[in-house]
Amino acid sequence: MKAYFLDGARTLVKRETDRPMIRPSDVLLKVHSVGICGSDIEYYVHNRCGAFVPRGPLVLGHELSGEVVEKGAEVTGLACGTRVAIDPSIPCGSCEYCRAGRHNLCDRMRFIGTAASFPPISGGMGEFVAVPAVNCHLIPEHISWGEATCLEPLSVAVHATLRAGSLAGASVFISGGGIIGQSVALTARALGAAAIAVSDIQPFRRAFAVEHGADYAIDPRNADEIARAQEASGGFDFLFESSGATTAVRDSLIIVKKGATIVQIGTVPSEVTLMANLVMVNELRVLGSFRYGDVFPISMSLLASRRVDVRPLISVTLPYARSKEAFELASERSNTIKVQIQVGG
Repeated sequence: MKAYFLDGARTLVKRETDRPMIRPSDVLLKVHSVGICGSDIEYYVHNRCGAFVPRGPLVLGHELSGEVVEKGAEVTGLACGTRVAIDPSIPCGSCEYCRAGRHNLCDRMRFIGTAASFPPISGGMGEFVAVPAVNCHLIPEHISWGEATCLEPLSVAVHATLRAGSLAGASVFISGGGIIGQSVALTARALGAAAIAVSDIQPFRRAFAVEHGADYAIDPRNADEIARAQEASGGFDFLFESSGATTAVRDSLIIVKKGATIVQIGTVPSEVTLMANLVMVNELRVLGSFRYGDVFPISMSLLASRRVDVRPLISVTLPYARSKEAFELASERSNTIKVQIQVGG
């Protein structure tokens, strides 16, 4: 098969390689669509993502959908030809966190298409991928490949909103208008939020948020805009920090009202000094949200019913031969929300 290998910063090379071998509990997928995630961009631009540094050529791509073309002897219920989207996380199933049902915190997590484990598991930038059958989620007939590929980032948003608690009738502030922030906004609306503000330094992302259901779009550098949104909404009950910007993390404590909940989703590149006394005197609840737990069935239900319509999030889809161009476009982080690559026909 063919695959694009990341050989270093901004070095994406197409090569012939062997198809992955499958275990008895696996299926082999012919990849159709793959999305470029923020972590993929970090790998592409810096040849690392946080603490994860590739030890050799890496096949990226953990947001993907494809067709089952081969299945292991133990696999039932997934016929060849079945269209699926995948959960790229492969927990060990036996550590204390897995036993407690918190698989995303697994001590021995393996993750498709990243350098988070070694040896790495090749991702959707190859034409075929081996995946545990239990990680496959059926795609309804009316849902496109591209929509199905959005299941993974949508699940990040769904997990974060479920971590927060009931959003019914609440006012919600979202820092960061990328794919995760926009997905949180759409999910929060589907779950009954009464007022939603999206903050981003990019005009395109602010405009997109309002066009697709947010009540307020805020330039985080403009204190007056934040104040007007606070007054109009009655104050923010929940804040979802998805930008990873140090200033946004620091300011989250002063944007919300007393008794509010803050959920940290974004990866922060450096240490942040927080006014911890505000957590105490305002009885704030500060939570982390890492990837996702067992939320993919919920996410697929929201996606399939189009209570969360992910179609507008897909800004550009480029053919496989233009993969490097797709990564360059996604790395600009300005006039797109989600860039996808069509791998298969």
